[in-house]
Amino acid sequence: MPLQVSCPQCGTPLVVPSNAAGSRCQCLKCGTQFTAGTSTSSPSPNAGHSDDPSSLIRFACPECGTHISVSSKYAGKTGTCPKCGARCVAPGPSPPSQLAPTPGSIAKVAPSQHIEWKPGRHTAQSRRVKAALAVLIVVTLIAAGLATYRFWPRDNWEHSNRQAFLAKCQDALDLAKSNNATALDAKYLEILAFVGGRELTSDDLRGALQRVQDARSIVDNAAKQKADEIERLAETQRLLDENKKRQEAAEATKRQAETQRQQQEAVAQLQAAREKRRLDEEAQRKAEEQKQREDAAARQRAEEEQQRQAEASQRQEEAQKQQEEEQQRLAEQERLAEQQRLADAQKEELEQRRQEEKTAVITALNRVTAALNQVRTDGTAAENTKANLVAQYNAQQDTVENQYAEMKKEAGRRYGAELPRHPTYIPDLPNMAPVVIGRGRQQPPPSPPYNQMMYNQQLLQYNDLLAAAKQRHTDRLTAAEQWRADEKQKIDNKFQPQAADINARISQLYTQMQSLIQQQKQLQQRAKQIGAM
Repeated sequence: MPLQVSCPQCGTPLVVPSNAAGSRCQCLKCGTQFTAGTSTSSPSPNAGHSDDPSSLIRFACPECGTHISVSSKYAGKTGTCPKCGARCVAPGPSPPSQLAPTPGSIAKVAPSQHIEWKPGRHTAQSRRVKAALAVLIVVTLIAAGLATYRFWPRDNWEHSNRQAFLAKCQDALDLAKSNNATALDAKYLEILAFVGGRELTSDDLRGALQRVQDARSIVDNAAKQKADEIERLAETQRLLDENKKRQEAAEATKRQAETQRQQQEAVAQLQAAREKRRLDEEAQRKAEEQKQREDAAARQRAEEEQQRQAEASQRQEEAQKQQEEEQQRLAEQERLAEQQRLADAQKEELEQRRQEEKTAVITALNRVTAALNQVRTDGTAAENTKANLVAQYNAQQDTVENQYAEMKKEAGRRYGAELPRHPTYIPDLPNMAPVVIGRGRQQPPPSPPYNQMMYNQQLLQYNDLLAAAKQRHTDRLTAAEQWRADEKQKIDNKFQPQAADINARISQLYTQMQSLIQQQKQLQQRAKQIGAM
C-alpha cells in the first residue's frame, strides 16, 4: 500500500510506494531531496506514529551520502560511517506530520543502499596508526633508493672515452676562436652524438662540455651582432642614396630657376646698358663743355695763387724756424704722456673686459640653471601626467572586466531561470485518486499505453525547450564577449594617442635637460678660469 509523506522544506503532501521506505525522494514542488523514513510516514492519512522500540532510524552520511539504518535506541548518539569512516550523529525520531496530505500526491523516489551502522570511538586512533605506518614505509623506500643509487656500479664509458671527448671539445674551442659558427655547430652536434645522451658524472668532462656551450653562445651572439651591423649599414646606405637623389632633384630645379632668372637679368641689363650709354654720351658732352670753362677759370686762379704763394712762402720760412724748435720740445713731452696714457688705458680696458665677461658668464649660468630647473619641473609634471593616464587606463579596463563579469552572471541567472523542468514518468497505479502532475495540475490516472505516450511527448517538448534555452545562453555570452572586445578597443583608441604624446614630451624634455646640463658644465668651467685670471 502506498505511503503518504510530507516534504520537510515546503510541507507538500506526497505519495510514495510502500517498498520505497528509507529511500531518497525529491519533492515535485520545490525539488528538495529527503529520506522517506518510517518515522515520518504512515500507511494511511489517519494512521498514527508507531511506538515500536525496535523500529529503525534511516539517515544519510553527511560526508559520502551513504544511507545508514540504525536501531531507534541509538537516537542522538555518535557513531562511525561504515563506508568512509566519518563520524556522524543518528537523528532522534520526529513526530508525524501534522499536515493532511493531498490524496494522490506522489514523490520522486531514488534507490537507496541499506547499511547497518554501529557506534564506534576508536576510528581516529586507527587512522593515525595507519598514517604512521605509511610514513615509515615511504621513508624506508627512499633510504633504499638512495643506497642503491650510491653503491650501484657506474658505467666506465667516461674512463675509456675521456681523451677522445676532451680532444673533440678542444677542437670545438679552436673553431670558436676562429669564429667559424657553422663548423662549431657541426662539432657540437658531433660531441652530443658521441656522448649519446649519457649523463656525465666527471667534473672535468662536464666543465669541458660547458665551456664548449659557452663558446658556442659567444660565437652565435657575435654572428648575430655582425648580421645586425650589416643590416644597419645597408639601411644607412639606402637612406643616403635617397637623400642624394632628393638633393639632385632639388639642385636641378634650382639650376632651372637660376637659368630663367639669369635670362631675365640679361635682358634687363641690355636695356639698362643702352639707356646708360645714351646718358653717358650726353653727360660726356656736357662735361667737356664744363671742363673747358673750368680750365680757363683755373688757369686764371692759378696765376693769382702763384703770386700769393710766393709772398706767403717767404713769411712761412721765417715762422717755420721758430715753430720747429717749439714743436720738438712739445713733441717729446706729448710722446712720454701718450705712452703713460696708453699703458693706463690698456690696463683699465683689460680689467673691464674681465669684469664684463665674468658678469656675462654668471648671467648665462643663472639663466641656464633656471631653464634646467624649469625643464626638470616640466619632466616631473609629465611623469605625473603619465602615471595618472596609466591609472585611468587601468581603472577603465577594470570597469569593463567587472561589467563583463556581471553580464556573464546575469546570463547564467537567466539561463537557470529559463531551464524547463524535466517531465516525470508516473507509473500506473490503479484504484488511486487523481495524481498531481507538474505545478498543481491534476488529472485521473491514465491507462498504461496513453501514460507512456504522454511522457514521450513531454520528453520531446522538454528537449526542444532545453535546446532553445542553451542557444539563447550561448548568444548572450557571445554578445557579452563582443561588447567586452569593443569596449577594450575604445579604451585603447582613447589612451594610445595621449600616451604617445606624453612619451614624446618626456623624451623631448630629457634631451633638452641633457643639453642644458652640458651648457651648465661649460659655463662653470669658464667661470673658474675667469676667477683664476
